[in-house]
Amino acid sequence: MRPTANRSLPCRTDVLQQTVDGGGGLYTLSWWEAGYSLGSDPQTYSVSLGGTQLHPTFSTPVGRGWVQQVLSFNAAGGTELLSFTGTSSSGVVFLDNISLTGAAAVSAVPEPETFAMMLAGLGALGFASRRQRKSA
Repeated sequence: MRPTANRSLPCRTDVLQQTVDGGGGLYTLSWWEAGYSLGSDPQTYSVSLGGTQLHPTFSTPVGRGWVQQVLSFNAAGGTELLSFTGTSSSGVVFLDNISLTGAAAVSAVPEPETFAMMLAGLGALGFASRRQRKSA
C-alpha cells in the first residue's frame, strides 16, 4: 500500500488517511518525513490505525531534511483506517513514500485475467504439440 507520495501535512489538526484491508498479523509501516524550513517550533504528528495510536507523537524539527521513520506492529484483520494526524499549533510536515508491508500488503490471489492467460498459453502449447506430432 502506498497511500501518498510527497504530501504535506499542515500540523494543526489536519489528517492524511488511507483505508487498509487485510488479515491480522505483523505489519511494518515506513515513510519519509521532513520539516518545513520556516518557524521555530517543531512540527508534531501522530500515527494511528483504527483509532489506536501506534507510537507516541512524532516531532520533526524545523528545517530538518528527509528522515525515514519505521514502525512495526501487530494488527487484527479487517478494514481499518490508517491516519497521520497533525498535533502542533503551527508548521508543516512533509511526508513521502508511505509504505505498509506485511499481512495486508500480500495478495496471493491472482487476477482472473492471469488464469485466462495461463489457460490460453497451455492451450496454444497443446495445439502446437499436437500439430507437430501430425507433421512427423
